[in-house]
Amino acid sequence: MLAGSMTHGNEGFGYTFGVEGGKRIAVGNGFWLAPQVQLAAARRSLRQVSRAIC
Repeated sequence: MLAGSMTHGNEGFGYTFGVEGGKRIAVGNGFWLAPQVQLAAARRSLRQVSRAIC
């Protein structure tokens, strides 16, 4: 049985960032190469969650 409620640490934070780029290059006979680069970053921060359990 769960008695009580969430008491502390009901917080959270997060963000993300991404960038992608590329360039199409003709190699002949209707074929293309498309080399790409991708950079991504992420961060999160959560505090410990406390709850009463009986």
